[in-house]
Amino acid sequence: MVCCPLSLNALRTYVDLVCGATGYASDILIIDQNIDLAETSTTAYGTEIAKDIRRRSFAGLIVLRTANNSVDEVDDYLNEGDVDICVGKSDSQDVVAKQIKQAYIQKTRGSLLSEKSAINPTEQDFEISSQNRCV
Repeated sequence: MVCCPLSLNALRTYVDLVCGATGYASDILIIDQNIDLAETSTTAYGTEIAKDIRRRSFAGLIVLRTANNSVDEVDDYLNEGDVDICVGKSDSQDVVAKQIKQAYIQKTRGSLLSEKSAINPTEQDFEISSQNRCV
């Protein structure tokens, strides 16, 4: 699921969907650190959304996408404990896909993410296509 919310209400709806409002919780959430909510001219922060989602028992992989990917910034994001990995906005799709693949397999090895989760991944589930997309 990809979402670019323009309002706080749209963002709340998105969080509900990620957490299983449709009956199936998401396995991977990729979220930007700075989300401009045009309707209110405010910024929502991915790290704060990750905290809210974890409080709601989301067990999936949370990937934070950020332009602030210095070692210190990434350490700060990861030390908060809610984000699993950070990827840079300038990283290639191939690099990002491989990082997510590795983190997802490591996180899910041996168990499903949630009772509502639809899959239990293996290495073969994440072959990279010639177009640099997960298939």
